Amino acid sequence: MTPQPVPYADLNDPQSLNLYAYVRNNPLSKVDPDGHADWFQKLRNSLNGDGWKTDKQLEQQQPPPPAPPGPPFLKPNPMFKTVDAAGMAAAKQSNANAQQQGVEYGTRVFKIAEGMYSYSDLVTQNMPARVDPDDGQKTPRIPVTTQLAGEAHAHPDIPGYATERYSNVDVTRSSRQKIPTYLGIGDRGRSALSLRIFA
Repeated sequence: MTPQPVPYADLNDPQSLNLYAYVRNNPLSKVDPDGHADWFQKLRNSLNGDGWKTDKQLEQQQPPPPAPPGPPFLKPNPMFKTVDAAGMAAAKQSNANAQQQGVEYGTRVFKIAEGMYSYSDLVTQNMPARVDPDDGQKTPRIPVTTQLAGEAHAHPDIPGYATERYSNVDVTRSSRQKIPTYLGIGDRGRSALSLRIFA
């Protein structure tokens, strides 16, 4: 015995397989004189200039919504051949800003392609002892098509604050993220040395 095909069925639409349901169980707002299709939808859409199509057919022909914009990457920062070179440059730049402003600055280092690294714009939350390099975002603040490769930041030179060493928070964060962290240190930003925690 061979199964009989269900006329007018759309396997992507399970409601069309129910031969006993009239207009999708909504007879107050829809009509279907011959019982084969959403005739009222097609008529309405045709009168609206969308052609003799159901609402579902119109949805399928709509282009997908554009992808959401990526995280901020406002200015072109220099490119580097290694993650260490990019991380140290970012840490040095963070250090210059941190010493000048008296607050922590930080950024993310990212990989564009093999042998091509850069860093995102520097951010601060204007606190002397803390910076979130993602500036409150739940995902790393790097361009969409790149890969997270490191983090860089600098502590301001404030009396009583250990500016030239990694804090316990720095070490824990680097270990948890499994990426290298670079710390810019130096005398009031006039020179900077970058230390790296190896993840």
